[in-house]
Amino acid sequence: MEKKSLKPQETFSSEEEKIIIWENVQVSFEKNFGAEVYSSWLKNISLLKEYNDHLILGVPTRFFRDWIVSRYLDKILSQLKIFKNSINRVEFKITESNKLNFNDDFKEINKRLGSVDFALIPVGAYEPRWFMKFSHMDPTEATQAFIDLDAKKAIGMHWGCFILTDEPVTEPPKLLKDAIVYKSLPEDLFITVSHGETVILD
Repeated sequence: MEKKSLKPQETFSSEEEKIIIWENVQVSFEKNFGAEVYSSWLKNISLLKEYNDHLILGVPTRFFRDWIVSRYLDKILSQLKIFKNSINRVEFKITESNKLNFNDDFKEINKRLGSVDFALIPVGAYEPRWFMKFSHMDPTEATQAFIDLDAKKAIGMHWGCFILTDEPVTEPPKLLKDAIVYKSLPEDLFITVSHGETVILD
């Protein structure tokens, strides 16, 4: 009768390391993905932990994570292998500390492109704030975005179609009007429209 070896099999475990210089990876991302993709999506990725076979990367929101995974994950992994060939997977962790400051973003748009003639600004799907603030603006924030863009006219969108979040589905236009009045802006500059309504723009 053949004897079976009782020697335990060797197992491979991930060990934390510090080999990758993330600044060099970011330079590679910008070069290989292009400045537009890099500045929009990859610039805000941070290295949280490095193991011998995988990385844990920080992203500001779930939307960022889902967009990056669906469109850029394979290419990101191939770029990372240039710096460390043993990497075989990447995990993304949403980190509040990395969240985008939307005010700065809209100010930057205005700085680069000048005043906006007409803007469609999302005003819905914002409650509860502790969770949704990383993805969606509320009407008060949307009003600040309107100001930062220096927009001549805007329509509030992304509300009233589906019950996605906790606020009443008809609440966004009411809070938007309150925010416009609070900021002492003319009420006809940033509006919402009824479903099926036609708006003629001058």
